[in-house]
Amino acid sequence: MTNPRHAPLLLAATLALSAGLAGQTTSLRVAAATVPVRFDGRVDGPAWAVADSITDFRQREPVEGVAASERTVVKVVRDVAALYIAVR
Repeated sequence: MTNPRHAPLLLAATLALSAGLAGQTTSLRVAAATVPVRFDGRVDGPAWAVADSITDFRQREPVEGVAASERTVVKVVRDVAALYIAVR
């Protein structure tokens, strides 16, 4: 099993590689949650307030590299036991 402390680094590398396919690099600071993360389908709670967001996505189809036709927001936060990823 992968050490949970390495998960933010793996995620950042994955996002950077994915963004690099469209000729861009993206980085994301994964903040530590200071309150419990709630699984309620919302990303407006206090744990998510400290999370950085990625919103500048590019699409691959129908035209590669063009701004995404639908707004997408990715937020990531962690605690000592897990990495939480929200995509809206």
